[in-house]
Amino acid sequence: MKKLISLILALGMALSLAACGGSGSSAGSTAPADSGGSDAGAQSGKQIVLKFACDDTTTSSYYIALEEFKKEVEEKSNGSIAVELYGDAALGNATDTIEGMQLGTIECVFASTAAVSAFVPEFYYVDAPFIFRDADHAHAVVDGEVGNTIAEACLNQQGIRILGWYDTGFRNIYTTKAIRSISDLKGLKIRTMQSDLHTATFEALGCLPTPMSSSEVYTSLSQGTIDAAENCYSYVVNQSMYEVCPYIINTGHFFGFCVIMISDSVYQAMTPEQQEIVTAAATNSVTFQRDLMEQQNTDAVSTLKDKGIEFIDLNRDELKEAVQSVYSSYSDKLDPAVMKTIEDTKG
Repeated sequence: MKKLISLILALGMALSLAACGGSGSSAGSTAPADSGGSDAGAQSGKQIVLKFACDDTTTSSYYIALEEFKKEVEEKSNGSIAVELYGDAALGNATDTIEGMQLGTIECVFASTAAVSAFVPEFYYVDAPFIFRDADHAHAVVDGEVGNTIAEACLNQQGIRILGWYDTGFRNIYTTKAIRSISDLKGLKIRTMQSDLHTATFEALGCLPTPMSSSEVYTSLSQGTIDAAENCYSYVVNQSMYEVCPYIINTGHFFGFCVIMISDSVYQAMTPEQQEIVTAAATNSVTFQRDLMEQQNTDAVSTLKDKGIEFIDLNRDELKEAVQSVYSSYSDKLDPAVMKTIEDTKG
């Protein structure tokens, strides 16, 4: 009888241990959720972990805005969603991380529209030169009908959902040479982003565009490999480009946008409440980032003037006329009807 009782007790303990020893969760997907608080994780009982890749520095307005996104998502979801931020291209460059999102190894990505256009050509609409009158116009376009068209294309073609549009502001040329007229652009060796549309734009202006990684720009300028590059004012300050480039040419050729994205399969695995939390946090982070970027660009102008940098204005109407061939060459990607919608958008 004692042996029988011992056997029964041992069997019971084994069954109890088996019931408690469930399978572990994989990194970057799900983990046991906090038992208290919101019902956001109630469907699965697991914590959703969003690996968020950012190829910009951790001091940029983009990364700071993503920190706001992380804070709001984790607080509003009561821990049912965790956001892991990876800045400084820790998970690879923009192309690498977009491909990682397609493969399911990364849940969320921050990337420039120029990078995403290699996967979704509809992004060319917001990368085209001289199409935005000012920041309000640019924001109205991406927050309205055209932005929705691009978002639908991104979702349908790549299974990637756009959560929001961060901005850079207008991009201008910073250079080692004084450029005082359009004719001075001829033969200018300028670094561009790795975008064929950007390359075509500078070729139309008579420049010699050289796509290269942003990490190579400072050295290339100091060594004379290139004469110029282009970006927003705050970038020139943050990357100390003023040390090698005493001139900024106000061209406003592109209004830079970056998007924050999530894999749609990850989004669809969330509860409706979780989806709402993520969407609202993204919207709030967009407002935060745009305001911060505007302030940083304004402060940068003052800083650059204090450092003796000369600002030179070029006529944007003349510049726009000079790149008309780009619109013709890319007519298969720049639908005139959509371009007209952009032009007619009130901002």
